[in-house]
Amino acid sequence: MQVWLRMVLMCVMCVRVGVAGAAPGAEAEAKYKAAAELFTQQDFQQALVAAEEGLVLDPKHVKLIGLRAATLFELRDYAAALPAYQAYLATGITGDFRREAREKIKILTRAQDTFLEIITTAGAAGDVAPAAGVQVSLKTEGLFCVAEPTCKRQAFPRVYKVEAERAGFERWTGSVTVEAGKTTTLEIKLTELPSQLTVVASPASATVTVDGQAYAGPMRVTAGPHKVVVVAADHEPQELDVVARGGQAVALSPALSQLLSVRVSPAELELTLDGQRVQLKDGKLAVSAGAKELVGRAKGFKERRVRLPDPRDPAKAIELTLQPEVAVVAGSAPASGGLGRRRKLALVAAGVGVAALGTGVALGLKSGQLEDDAYELCPVPTDCARASEANSLIDRGQSRATQANLAYGVAAGALVGGAVLWLLGGSESSVAVSPRVAGGAGIDLMGRF
Repeated sequence: MQVWLRMVLMCVMCVRVGVAGAAPGAEAEAKYKAAAELFTQQDFQQALVAAEEGLVLDPKHVKLIGLRAATLFELRDYAAALPAYQAYLATGITGDFRREAREKIKILTRAQDTFLEIITTAGAAGDVAPAAGVQVSLKTEGLFCVAEPTCKRQAFPRVYKVEAERAGFERWTGSVTVEAGKTTTLEIKLTELPSQLTVVASPASATVTVDGQAYAGPMRVTAGPHKVVVVAADHEPQELDVVARGGQAVALSPALSQLLSVRVSPAELELTLDGQRVQLKDGKLAVSAGAKELVGRAKGFKERRVRLPDPRDPAKAIELTLQPEVAVVAGSAPASGGLGRRRKLALVAAGVGVAALGTGVALGLKSGQLEDDAYELCPVPTDCARASEANSLIDRGQSRATQANLAYGVAAGALVGGAVLWLLGGSESSVAVSPRVAGGAGIDLMGRF
């Protein structure tokens, strides 16, 4: 601060300095006034720009030459400040200004071979990397440099208190002794700020641990990786890997998937949940919030859809049993101009009927012949020597008559059945075959005529 006040005083007093041949023009004088105002406001960079613009207009403007030297000194550009002060001394200044300039030249000459080098690293434990954008300040002189991640500048030989800052990291403080004629190196290691971790899990009954420790609410965690585990009854657990950086808050909202017991039949079926294929694990299905429909499919079975229960309800078992598809085996349609199976059966039945009718006629004739033979043996039944033979013939004739009637009945049934089959011959019969899985293995048959 004392150095700065001396520089301001020097620049103000420069107004009263008279030097032969130094008659600045109006524009150069305006630049000087602007540069002096910026210097007073400690905007040294802009003050230097204004001073150099004024010197372009009037290279011999003494006040601008002195102000430029003082500004370079404040900017710690000691390499450029030394020749600037030598040029200012050469203008012929006198009194306090001459003594001040000579003192600065002496100090700057000592610093020509004296440097302070800053090396910065930053990160969490075990994760240290070069740090860029670290502002390094010397408490007595303000900002010294910005390390990207290193910086090296001239410094006066003495002890300095040092501060280093970077967004998201703890402020570093320390000290360094700069030795004359040497390059002094200072290593600065920054530590990242801890972060606040907030976990809001669903369901609310879930238990949360952070790095194996129970989580009871928002907590501060060190920078670096952390493992968050969320578990709840009847839900699929979650493991989350998070990385805390630079003091930034970390918020997690894990939603656990509900575990539902699912019993399926057959076992080798394909399951899809809202169009996404899923797998059972130990008879359990993980169902995320908002899931609506479970679909089961298997070859040879009918597809089945099951609407899932409300996730707020207690976990329930889901039955997903598929019904076998019915395989229909139908007779092929008769070729054009041919007979179908039914009409072929009708012809067979007609043939059987005709044969039975012929048999009945033959048996009827035989019955009549036997009765005629009996009457020839015994024309008078009351007085006949061969009555026993006649009675035997009559019994045989009655038997043939009974057989003839049976044949007539068979013929009538066959002919009627044949007629019906012939009339229905346009539509073939079908037989349905399906596997039976309940109550033992087997096959179920269904016929249609």
